[in-house]
Amino acid sequence: MADEGQKWTQFYAAARVCTPSRAALMTGRYPIRNGMTSGKRAVLFPDSGGGLPPEEVTLAELLKQKDYSTGAFGKWHLEHLP
Repeated sequence: MADEGQKWTQFYAAARVCTPSRAALMTGRYPIRNGMTSGKRAVLFPDSGGGLPPEEVTLAELLKQKDYSTGAFGKWHLEHLP
């Protein structure tokens, strides 16, 4: 990407723990706005219910509308349950 004009060298994390910061990266919204933070539990675990709200639009979905292909690799368990 750097050869084509994009080089990202600095950024801020939207949260101090994984789940809300991943949701922020995927949606472009603060975790409090995308529903992925709460006073009870800030991180999703295998026994957690729910995930990213179904009505939340991800950046990948928006880019797909413009014929971009996207992928997320690594630990992105924001929708691990039906």
